[in-house]
Amino acid sequence: MIEDDSKLYMLATAMFDEVPNKPPYNEDPEGEQQVRDFDHCLQLMNTLLTVPPKWSQKAEDVGLIGCPFNAVLDWYESFSDYLSTSG
Repeated sequence: MIEDDSKLYMLATAMFDEVPNKPPYNEDPEGEQQVRDFDHCLQLMNTLLTVPPKWSQKAEDVGLIGCPFNAVLDWYESFSDYLSTSG
């Protein structure tokens, strides 16, 4: 659906370009690399829908036990204003 609509695809890909590629935005709270493109995001969403999340003490210590979809979209939820300003 998104790939078939040029405006939606532009907005979806621009969301990832908006987040700076520098600390603290270049890593998630566990120190892992952040999602940097739309295709990778879709791959992760597919995995979240098909594989149960695993628990780790490191994730618990930084408060990441919860909804895995929020972890994937962590920085993009706060930076992207494309959807709110386009109409």
